[in-house]
Amino acid sequence: MAGQSMPQESEAVLLRLLRCMNESEKEELVHAALAIVGERCSFDPHYMQLTAENAKAELENEDLDDRLMRAWPADWPSQQVVHLDNVGDPGAWIPEALGEPVAQVLFGWAWDDEANAANLAEEYCRRVTELGGSLPSDFDEDTDSEDLVQADFVGFLKEWRNRVLATIEKQNTYSAEVA
Repeated sequence: MAGQSMPQESEAVLLRLLRCMNESEKEELVHAALAIVGERCSFDPHYMQLTAENAKAELENEDLDDRLMRAWPADWPSQQVVHLDNVGDPGAWIPEALGEPVAQVLFGWAWDDEANAANLAEEYCRRVTELGGSLPSDFDEDTDSEDLVQADFVGFLKEWRNRVLATIEKQNTYSAEVA
């Protein structure tokens, strides 16, 4: 019985320590945790399909942003109006449009999905217009395209973060022991 309460006690201790840290220390801790877990776990949701050589190369890649980019969702449950193909090459556009490192946007201690989604929405609307595409407001002048696009990108960021965490959890035998 004592062994069952140990994980909860350990988590409580970690939480108390976390609460004693300043924002910078929390950022550093999360980044270190991603790097540590990333030494043994893929961030790629399709990791089971990787060749042994590609899996090894991913684990040896210390660029967390590069590794996290493998998990961006092409579609997500709350998606309404955003189609990433409308920006040209989404894999090139996303990191540019984020304006911050991917690890910071997804796992920064004080991440702000609304603010990050607003930046993505602005860039998306600009890029789609630049490429001659259409936005919802092109069909209904009472529609605020940026608001709709921003709502989509909030879901996009949440789905991206959840994909990475779910991928790590699938490979993590420790979470089964704790549960």
